[in-house]
Amino acid sequence: MRVDYKFYLGGKEVVISEECKGDKDIFRFLHHAEEIFGNTICEREGETSGNVKVSVRKATDTSGKKEYEYFEMVCYDPSKSKCHFAKRQFGTPEDDAGSLFPKNKTADGKWQPWTKFNKEDGKEE
Repeated sequence: MRVDYKFYLGGKEVVISEECKGDKDIFRFLHHAEEIFGNTICEREGETSGNVKVSVRKATDTSGKKEYEYFEMVCYDPSKSKCHFAKRQFGTPEDDAGSLFPKNKTADGKWQPWTKFNKEDGKEE
């Protein structure tokens, strides 16, 4: 059976679908979809914004030999200073099986799904 998961991204409705063979497949699909797309509203320090876009950036290490991809949702809302340019980052498992997981904590272990780079101290917060 076909299962749809609907969410909003940047004010537009998005639907992702998967063919599922049974209840377990449905749970796996919905769990993963919710984990990745269940938080598409930027929330930081009392401000919220739905002006969120998906971003994939590529960078090369200093030797020029290894390329990295960064998967993020980025808020573009100049009217909300706490949210503007905040991002929700996603990691890839070490086996790089094509899946993503949300990075919901800062480097110091603080729960914060939406982070913003602080130029003064050089950290994501």
